[in-house]
Amino acid sequence: MVFQVEPHLGRARELLESRESKHLRYACLELRCALERIAYQKLKLRLDRVSIDEIARWQPKQAMERLMELVDEHLDKDATFRMAPEDSNGTAKDDAFTTMGTVAGIKPRDIGKHWQKLGSYLHARMPKTKNEHI
Repeated sequence: MVFQVEPHLGRARELLESRESKHLRYACLELRCALERIAYQKLKLRLDRVSIDEIARWQPKQAMERLMELVDEHLDKDATFRMAPEDSNGTAKDDAFTTMGTVAGIKPRDIGKHWQKLGSYLHARMPKTKNEHI
């Protein structure tokens, strides 16, 4: 992966595979770090328009929204890259396209939702009633 999130994903996978509830919090932390890494690495591409100090204050959702403003308004859309050889007129041969790769779009709202949900596992659960024991 381009964003170098493999270490975070690998540790999260190991923690979840242990099936021990005490490891859930740490798996969520690893996954949350992976989301942050994706958002911030993408935003680093535009440091000419955004300062490091500005990035440091943002959650991933805000970082991705800013990235869509600065770099690519279609960041939330899936895309497929295809190539074909040209004919003698310099036009792509319609029957010869080869798919080179695909990219899944990233919706800032989804990143924010997952980041917040993972964060909810990083805190002690608050009792909902006076007599509830956690």
